[in-house]
Amino acid sequence: MKKIKKDRMGKEVEKLQKRIAELKKLETDCRKSESKCKRSEAECRKSESECKRLEKERERLLRIIENTKAAIFITSYDGTIIYTNPAMDELFGYQKGELLGEKPSAFSTSPDPVKFMKDTMRILEKEGYWEGAVPNRKKDGTKFTTYVRKSVLKDNKGAITNFLITENDITEHNHVKDQLKESLNKLEDVLEETIRAMALTIEKRDIFTAGHQRRVAELAFTIAKAINLSKDKVKGVYMAGLLHDIGKISIPAELLMKPAILNEIELKLIRNHPQTAYDILKEIEFPWPIATIALQHHERMNGSGYPNGLTSKNIILESRILAVADVVEAMSSARPYRPALGVDKALEEISSKKGLLYDSDVVDTCVKLFKEGGFKFK
Repeated sequence: MKKIKKDRMGKEVEKLQKRIAELKKLETDCRKSESKCKRSEAECRKSESECKRLEKERERLLRIIENTKAAIFITSYDGTIIYTNPAMDELFGYQKGELLGEKPSAFSTSPDPVKFMKDTMRILEKEGYWEGAVPNRKKDGTKFTTYVRKSVLKDNKGAITNFLITENDITEHNHVKDQLKESLNKLEDVLEETIRAMALTIEKRDIFTAGHQRRVAELAFTIAKAINLSKDKVKGVYMAGLLHDIGKISIPAELLMKPAILNEIELKLIRNHPQTAYDILKEIEFPWPIATIALQHHERMNGSGYPNGLTSKNIILESRILAVADVVEAMSSARPYRPALGVDKALEEISSKKGLLYDSDVVDTCVKLFKEGGFKFK
């Protein structure tokens, strides 16, 4: 009997111990749960604080957008306008809210708005922004131009949801730009006429070479175009051709018209004219290196030229072109000490010495212009 009671008591103790262990575990779990709850509560408070901060930031940014002078609007992914700031409404002449639900095509005068939208969309998806000038019209039909910048807005997964667009009226800017361009064109015309007048002044002193600079300029211009120099460099070559012999103003007229071969002293004086030309032209701020071109037009590829004995790599291309044009024109025309030798003789001369005295590409181009391009001196 006592043994049975003892076994029962053992089992009861065992159950009690097990229950105590369960209660302790439950207590531990409760503490952990309580700790988690406290952390969650702290995180909630932190999240709530962050939400309030973000809301304040959103309100601040909205106030900035509302009050900025830049025209700003937001579209959905399909281009529907969902927000415009007051500056946007004012720029395009609409009342607040009138543009909501519309597409930018409501005020754009792009000839093909669908293609324009597709083209910009490709760039936006790749680069994240697009900018450029866009033709537009106001509500009353007035046409004007804006400079537009489009940026993408994405969700937290990186997908594009909206587009933020800013517009700035550049109509007046373009008008001023056009006026400036017109003024520059007029100034360039005046400069050209001044250069022509200077060239004519030189040629009036030497009746035997009258027209020489103009004809050299025309041939040099044609060669420069044929070898695909930029439009600006081609023009510079032409202007330099008109002035390349301005240094002869320092040479006595009787020496220029001397009907005999020059002696060594006279030849040395003549050969100084490129340096004199440079000294005169370097003081004028041309948009082209005219002074340098004139200085080097008697230099030769092998260094045998004058006044500085430069070799090929040190002679600018414009001067190489002018050198060939100058020789061809000079040999083709009469001089006080000899009759005209003709174009064929001149082309034979530059061809036989190409690469040695003259630039090979320039020579080949010049010969081709005469033999295949139909070029003739006027």
